[in-house]
Amino acid sequence: MPPKILRHPLLHRLLRPLPLILIASVLCFGGWFALGSGGLWDMYSLRQRYQRQQKQLTELKARRDYLEQRLASLKNKDELALEQAARDFGLVAKGESVYEIKVEPEKK
Repeated sequence: MPPKILRHPLLHRLLRPLPLILIASVLCFGGWFALGSGGLWDMYSLRQRYQRQQKQLTELKARRDYLEQRLASLKNKDELALEQAARDFGLVAKGESVYEIKVEPEKK
C-alpha cells in the first residue's frame, strides 16, 4: 500500500507533471550543452583555432630562428652576410660606392 502522503489529491496533482518537467529540463540542458556558449560546438571551433595558431606559432619560431642566425652572422662581421644585407636591404658601408648600371634595350 502506498504511503498515505501520496494519496493526498493536491500533492498528487502537483507531482503529476514532474516527469515531463524533468524530461524537458534534461532536453534543454542537452541542447545548451551541445550548442550553447562554451558547449561542444564552441569546443570544436576553438580546437580548430588552436591548431591554426600552433601552426602559425611554429612558422614564426622558424622565422625568428632564421633572423637570429642572420643577426648573429652580421654581428660577427661575416662578409657573406654583409654582402647579402647590402643586396637585400640596400645597405652601404663606409667607404663603399654604389654604381647603378642601366642597360637600354636594343632598338630594331
